[in-house]
Amino acid sequence: LVGQNGEGKTTLIKLILRLYDVDEGEILIDEKNIKEYKLDVIRNLFSIMPQNYNNYSFKIKDNIALSNIDNIKIMDQNTIQQIVNAIKDASAESILNKASNGLETYLTRLYSDDGIELSGGEWQKIAMARCFFKKSEMMILDEPSSSMDAKSEAILFDSVINKSIGLIMISHKLSNVNKANRIFVLYNSKIVENGTHEELMEQKGIYFEMYNMQLKKYL
Repeated sequence: LVGQNGEGKTTLIKLILRLYDVDEGEILIDEKNIKEYKLDVIRNLFSIMPQNYNNYSFKIKDNIALSNIDNIKIMDQNTIQQIVNAIKDASAESILNKASNGLETYLTRLYSDDGIELSGGEWQKIAMARCFFKKSEMMILDEPSSSMDAKSEAILFDSVINKSIGLIMISHKLSNVNKANRIFVLYNSKIVENGTHEELMEQKGIYFEMYNMQLKKYL
């Protein structure tokens, strides 16, 4: 989902998650109205990283395991390995490498002198690791790499693609969306264009203009 600020991209995601309900029309999943599903069924389908995600002053392992509460109750070796795998998938190994107490390290110095303070990009990686740990059928990512460096960003998207996870993503960085199976362009709160990157570039419409405008920044 791409478009300027205020076009309704995040609102569309909230409708899919039933944080809002539609005033008119309907949303269908497998030809069935979304309101016919239980809320927990809908929300368990998705691992979600909102644009304004929370940073928790917990230990690394608890910060990531939060996305699947049941696994916090069973913090065995298998769960620990899943947390480590999620950290790798999110390109967050550098955080673990500098944590003196490993997964037991607090992501704050409020409770421990051995705790670590993270940058914006590092917190974003922790939030992504949380998504990977949940192991849902689909991910919903709202500007997932806005604070990351280019290398971390590339590794992150390769992880998502290689795992064949269904992905709905909002991004203002059009370089992130050119591998998408379908791109939807919102303008005046309506979908005005949709297709692959190649198809939209051939149309020479709004997406074409936005993409070339961003491309000029790197030339």
